[in-house]
Amino acid sequence: VHNLIKSAPLLEVLALPSVLPFDGIHNATKEARKGGQSLIRRLTIHGLPGFEGTSWTDIACMGTTFPELESLSLNTIGMPTWGLGLDDHIVNFPILSAMPRLRTLHIMSCISYSGHHFSSDRLNKMIKCLLAACPVLEDLKIVHGQQSISSFDRKNGMKVESFPEPGDAFLDLPRTLRCLRLQDMILLPEHFNEMPFLTSVTLINCGEQAEAAKQAVQVKTIGKREDQVEGGRLVGD
Repeated sequence: VHNLIKSAPLLEVLALPSVLPFDGIHNATKEARKGGQSLIRRLTIHGLPGFEGTSWTDIACMGTTFPELESLSLNTIGMPTWGLGLDDHIVNFPILSAMPRLRTLHIMSCISYSGHHFSSDRLNKMIKCLLAACPVLEDLKIVHGQQSISSFDRKNGMKVESFPEPGDAFLDLPRTLRCLRLQDMILLPEHFNEMPFLTSVTLINCGEQAEAAKQAVQVKTIGKREDQVEGGRLVGD
């Protein structure tokens, strides 16, 4: 992959089948550009779902590594470093370098295949961390993911953990946002502020109050669309 990048100085779209060290990608890009900045506008990292995750160290430097980035899709995001002296529900998320051109951000899973669900506080901090770096987002998709438990663990009484709530993380969404897609988290009407700028909302597996959340969004978006809720799923256009 590094040799391919080195041979393509005008590369604008890059899709990787698995997670690779970003320092190698960054160095290959600089070599291809003879020291200049990367021209990559669209970056997709597939990886093995729930097993490979892009580290927070790499996510933190996305803006400087790819200054022209307009679309970013990550299969699974890695876990940040635990803060010393903090309990298991508080994490020191790094400050991300700004991604001033990013229009599309898709996070397909926040947890590993057998990992624990986020606490609500942790989910709140993570979302705020991402949004702070992306002031002109138009399309945002965040899937928390669902814990996988083996039949053996189930027989021994282990149960799937409750989904977290985002708290106030979505109360100050960028006014440029048009499409919001959320999955595997508990959403309530009070999690949303006025959002007349949204034209499409999709909530999947977001708890028993998805209908109430949907009604709140419908009112605040002044009937811009027709949405449906099926089995706890709010599906927008």
